[in-house]
Amino acid sequence: MQNYSKPAAVLRICSLLLLLSVPYRYLAGILPAAALPVWGLCCTAVIHFLHRKRIRAEAAVIIGFSAALLIPACVLGLLALIPQLIADTLFLRIKLIFGLLALTAFISVTSTALFISTERWRRYEPLAAILVFSLLFFPQQHYRLTAFSNPLFAAGFAGVFMLLQTALLCIPFLKRRRFAAFALIFIGLTAVLLALLIRTFNKGSVGNNGGLLEQKLFEFDFSQFLQLQDEVKMNTNLVMVVHVDQEYDSHLFRRMYLSGWSPQKGFYEKSAPGEPEQPLRISGQPAELPHQSFLCRERVSQEIFTVNLDPDSLVALDYPLSVTPYTVWDTVSFKGAYKAESEVLHGVPLDLITAEPPSGNPEEGLSAEALRFYTSVDSGTKALLFPIAESVTAPFALYYDKVYALLDYFREGEYRYSLRPGQAPDGDQLRYFVTESKKGYCSYFAFAYCLMLRSLGIPARLAAGFFLQPESGILNYYPVRANMAHAWVEVFFPYLGWVDIDPTTEQLADGESLDFSFQAGGDQFTQLLDEILLNRSALRIRHGGTLSAAEAQTVAQRVSQFFKMHRGILFCIAALVAILLYGAFRAYPYLIIRYSRNNRKIILTLKRLHKHPSDAFYALTQKAKFAPSCTDEDVAIAKQLYRSEKKQGKNAWNRSRRNGK
Repeated sequence: MQNYSKPAAVLRICSLLLLLSVPYRYLAGILPAAALPVWGLCCTAVIHFLHRKRIRAEAAVIIGFSAALLIPACVLGLLALIPQLIADTLFLRIKLIFGLLALTAFISVTSTALFISTERWRRYEPLAAILVFSLLFFPQQHYRLTAFSNPLFAAGFAGVFMLLQTALLCIPFLKRRRFAAFALIFIGLTAVLLALLIRTFNKGSVGNNGGLLEQKLFEFDFSQFLQLQDEVKMNTNLVMVVHVDQEYDSHLFRRMYLSGWSPQKGFYEKSAPGEPEQPLRISGQPAELPHQSFLCRERVSQEIFTVNLDPDSLVALDYPLSVTPYTVWDTVSFKGAYKAESEVLHGVPLDLITAEPPSGNPEEGLSAEALRFYTSVDSGTKALLFPIAESVTAPFALYYDKVYALLDYFREGEYRYSLRPGQAPDGDQLRYFVTESKKGYCSYFAFAYCLMLRSLGIPARLAAGFFLQPESGILNYYPVRANMAHAWVEVFFPYLGWVDIDPTTEQLADGESLDFSFQAGGDQFTQLLDEILLNRSALRIRHGGTLSAAEAQTVAQRVSQFFKMHRGILFCIAALVAILLYGAFRAYPYLIIRYSRNNRKIILTLKRLHKHPSDAFYALTQKAKFAPSCTDEDVAIAKQLYRSEKKQGKNAWNRSRRNGK
């Protein structure tokens, strides 16, 4: 049997515990959180015990795996004989996970036996662990990261695991001078892998939140890159409460508009030439927002109380004119609040129906450069969409009629709403939606409608935000949930500006059972509304960019709540970091001995490690301290004395132990 280092064994056990904790993320309903890690740890301990008893690796595997099968089987037999409800419950749960326990036992005992007995396996086992970890981290359906609901945990968990594997991979190279170069290269590759992992997670998290929202540490916010997903899920978390006093026709609250387009990236945030940047964030004091006045618009005031949305995100009716941030009362329910003033287009004015196509005259509100920007579309997409758009709008002459004829094509035609549009065989989701499946969620309709308008020379851009359910309001307060995130299209009309048009149909695809009311109210909204009405008098206009004492306390309470909710995972991460730091502390003297060029430092470090040095070794340490020179030969002699005396001391200790027995 070959020897192995204790630090490597400890690091390997930590890696195994992390690896075996991932399946729980998928099987939380049937699998106790600590079941597989504890079971794997027990199997590993059995193999180490058998190794200390001088049992060959092959026999250890047979004994360990047999015991791992017999113990659960015996427990099941005993539980079957006990006529108690709790025994029946345990019997069913153990029987349900028996296969996982057997697989865990086989992997643990086999890999541990190979680790103990085979140097080549010790060298390359971390690579196998990384492969298994990747397969567990990504479910098989389109490799979308769903094991963790939070990017911080995903990055932290994967980062700690990769650090452990880096350390395990580096240990065999400690005997070689290439260790530093190898470590730097592998750490660099690990950083790239983690960056790709988080990028994949962000894409997957958008799909898990309706295709529009990204989940961050404490809140949601909209992604500035919007792509078409093959399947999305709805999240019912309450993100904000909106208060609007006036009656108005628009129920679309915009977070941002996305003007840039490419087939690879989808729609993304980009300003048109000569256009001021859109306001996306709230400053620490009241501010007037850059805007352009248009006809037929009326001023509407709104108040936004953020719950699970980034508190600095600006969400308002179009066009926002000004924003006034509030200092909220001492609360943990709301992250922030502000008042926005907007100019809203009411109804369908005659000027809208009789509008002429934009000419690029700046007096109309859109320059020639901006007009070209908002009608640009790549040749491949135009070749796909223009024939359809032209055939639908050919019977109509007026600008308004063309826009709304294409709208009816999507809302009243063959297209259906679905959260599961499906994967396009060729990877082109837009083409698949328009020509084959004809089903999708709001982003599909907005993509196709916006690009068809652009192919006709009609300026259009995609908008993302939330819609309100008017019937869900109480005293003009409206709940907004994550599943009310929405995408629509803004079309430019001369002298009237950008007009909100929603092309998403309300006709459901076969097999869909989506309730378009989304059950927006609920007990949480009622409680938050009571809190708002009770504390409205405590709202104050915020001046300056610093947090008030109440807001600072709110942040501290949210952080405290976060740590309470996830203290188990955070404790495990802290423990692993402590183990790594301890390992680095213990390894530091050996690294000095191996790689230092300072002969005095090497000998004095050996002295620190040597508990009972001989007179010859003591003489060398005195020479290292006080002599004018300390040669390589002195270092070689010191190393030889250290090894021989340490071996003699170990042999003497073993003899005394045997004599004591």
